[in-house]
Amino acid sequence: MHKLDVLEKKLKTKLLTMESREELETKLEEIKEVLKKNEEKLKRLRKQNTKSFMVAASLAFACFLLYGLYFMIYGKII
Repeated sequence: MHKLDVLEKKLKTKLLTMESREELETKLEEIKEVLKKNEEKLKRLRKQNTKSFMVAASLAFACFLLYGLYFMIYGKII
């Protein structure tokens, strides 16, 4: 993000030649593309993380449920 801000500030100055301006614009577009791809990857990872948490929570709930049923049926602590 810092690099993106620096490039945008440089582009706002009027003391650039056409070549340097085009070069900076190209770099800026490349950085924006990389940033967009990384944001999409991060969204997918967060979604996958949510699924993993739901599986773990379901397993924990099932274990407590089975323990509760065992305790209700046999009345003994393991």
